[in-house]
Amino acid sequence: SVEMAQFRPFYISGEVQNPGQFPYVPDLTVLKAISVAGGIRRNADYGPQLGKDLVTAKGMFDISDDQRIRLIVRRARIDADMAGKASFDVPKEVE
Repeated sequence: SVEMAQFRPFYISGEVQNPGQFPYVPDLTVLKAISVAGGIRRNADYGPQLGKDLVTAKGMFDISDDQRIRLIVRRARIDADMAGKASFDVPKEVE
C-alpha cells in the first residue's frame, strides 16, 4: 500500500487577508482555503460597496427571474400553437 507522507502546498492569491502558500489537507474546499488565508479582505469602504453590490445583484436577479418567467410562458404559447390550440393554461412554474 502507498501512504502520502506529505501533500504539495496550495497557493491562494487575490482578495484574501493573507495570500500565500499553505499546506494542503485532504477534503480542502475553496471555502476552507479562503478561511485558511484569513478570509476575504475588507477595506474601510467595504460596507458601502457591499450594499451597492447587494442592490446590483438583487436587480440582476429580478431581471433574470422576469426573463425566465417570460420564456416559460412563451414556450407554453409555442407548444399550444404547435398543437393547434387557440389557448393554453398558465404553466405551474409561473403561478
